[in-house]
Amino acid sequence: QEEGRRGVCWGNYRYGGNCTTIDFSHVTQIAQNRFAYAAFSASTGTMQCWGSDRYGGSAAAGGGECAAFTGTSLDVSGTTQIIAGKSAFVALNKNAGTITCWGLSSQGGDCSSVTLTGITDVYTNGVAFLALNKNTGSGECWGNTAGGADCSAIDFSGEVQIFSTQSAFLALKPGSGQCWGNAAEGGDCSSVDFSSVSQIYSNSFAFLLVDDANLPQCWGRSGYGGDGCSSGSLQGFDIYTTSRAFAAINTVSGAAFCWGQAGYGGICDGLNFLGTTDVWANSRAFVAIDLDAQTGLAWGSVTQGGNATAVNFPRVLHIPTTVTSTSQTGTTTVTATSVTSTVTTTATTATVT
Repeated sequence: QEEGRRGVCWGNYRYGGNCTTIDFSHVTQIAQNRFAYAAFSASTGTMQCWGSDRYGGSAAAGGGECAAFTGTSLDVSGTTQIIAGKSAFVALNKNAGTITCWGLSSQGGDCSSVTLTGITDVYTNGVAFLALNKNTGSGECWGNTAGGADCSAIDFSGEVQIFSTQSAFLALKPGSGQCWGNAAEGGDCSSVDFSSVSQIYSNSFAFLLVDDANLPQCWGRSGYGGDGCSSGSLQGFDIYTTSRAFAAINTVSGAAFCWGQAGYGGICDGLNFLGTTDVWANSRAFVAIDLDAQTGLAWGSVTQGGNATAVNFPRVLHIPTTVTSTSQTGTTTVTATSVTSTVTTTATTATVT
């Protein structure tokens, strides 16, 4: 909450490249979707937006008041967290248990139908949102109808973790799992055995479950990771994802198994990962780096990072990408144990520092 903070934006001004009128001096949170930014100041209780007003930005040049779907001012005082979907924002006031939404109404910008009180958590898969009251075990969804806006049949009571693809959700409890949303992209898990779950992973189109015996099950879109997962043990393998593929890599033996769309890294036959120290992914390609040997292997889309033959790899400390790392705790909408590229809400044509 230091005063005197400044922000500089560049890129397409329609989608967040112009923030010249935004006061960053008291900003405590910044969130972004594909086309807009939102910045909250806790000390003043105000929200400032910039980028496309249709998607939750501001109609004012350089940014200003957030564009509510109703055209009225937003009540965002007491906001404790901003949750960004692909085209909308939600401001959660955890102390009051309330939410305020704005942006594209068909993808979550309109939550006027939500009657849930005492809201403790909000999740999104990008096109739909889920509000939970974990104290009462109740939840409500809204947003894209085909992408998970109806969760009326889901039981959220007890210990539950939430996972997602780009158009489906999974509510995981000890010994059971419930899915909803787009059935072809993970919303149908009726054939999945949840009796023993060690890890859940997802990309944009499919889920992967690894049980306590290290055996995998996958479901979702065929050819995008929803089928073709190994029937053998994944003990000793680490899991990574692009938006349409999975990679299971054992750096001790050098073995790997990849599945999903080939152009997104779903094929890694013939590659030896022995000595790999770091694996990174963007939405369409993987790279595995041996820091000691200063070498790297890349696969996936050759025009999107899947060809590193002309790259030398000195001791790389960090590879920045537009993909956010996520956790397996269920506190975020997409989970994995390493840097992944599943559903991303990074503004695609503008940058703020």
